[in-house]
Amino acid sequence: LYSIILFCVFLWIPFVYFYYEEKEEDDGNTCSQVKTALKYTLGFITICAVLLLIGAFVPLDIPNKKNSTEWEKVKLLFEEFGSSHGLTALSFSISSLTVIGMLAAITYTAYGMSALPLNLIKGTTSASYERLENTEDIEEVEQHLLRIKSKCRDGRPLSSRDRRTLHQLEERLRTLRRRERHLESIEKSWWTKFCEAIRPLKIVWGVFFIIVALLFTVSLFLSNLDKALHSAGFDSGFIILGTNLTNPLNMLLPVLQRVSTEMVILIHKDALLF
Repeated sequence: LYSIILFCVFLWIPFVYFYYEEKEEDDGNTCSQVKTALKYTLGFITICAVLLLIGAFVPLDIPNKKNSTEWEKVKLLFEEFGSSHGLTALSFSISSLTVIGMLAAITYTAYGMSALPLNLIKGTTSASYERLENTEDIEEVEQHLLRIKSKCRDGRPLSSRDRRTLHQLEERLRTLRRRERHLESIEKSWWTKFCEAIRPLKIVWGVFFIIVALLFTVSLFLSNLDKALHSAGFDSGFIILGTNLTNPLNMLLPVLQRVSTEMVILIHKDALLF
């Protein structure tokens, strides 16, 4: 299972991602797309090999013998690696991925808890306003196209630079017109009208989530401060006996527990009466 995880993370997923990225950017043949994807995937394979080598040789607990030579130490490394069948290397690689995933989860959770309520309160740009901006962009591109095409009205051919610019502007114009149709369908959809109707409710939810985020922030700060001041220290893992600084979350959870218990009892009574 460890090997399958490493294969997917460092080989299969990067290769598929870069293959389709290359396919979207350039409509070339399949062989060139595969070569480019393999070239970028080689970097991930190198990282995987480095993690496996570190896990194979660094974390091992080797007995320190004063009379042993350097060759005997290296030989013991390979013997230990062979006896574990590479499990130590795989475990170290998976642990490294777990640490990276934990840091990513912490970062994006913190960002999400702050960005979600602010986005709910601030709202998003309406489809009608985006359509207005898109229409202005279309008019600007069309005027630029007319200026370039007017250069060849007397029969003179366009320069290579003008032809390249003309091709880019035509591509941009097609993209803007597709976006115009997409925004028009969004503006007429029932989901957009529903989101506009519940706009006040979004603001209320945004304020609520801000309060929840502040509650978690204050509670974590007070809990860590309590451990730093009153725990037995680093050797015990900052174990604390009892609570010296009460945080809001510890006060709120027992109240919510009583409320939920009473609601379950009432629902159960209503079900029995029914």
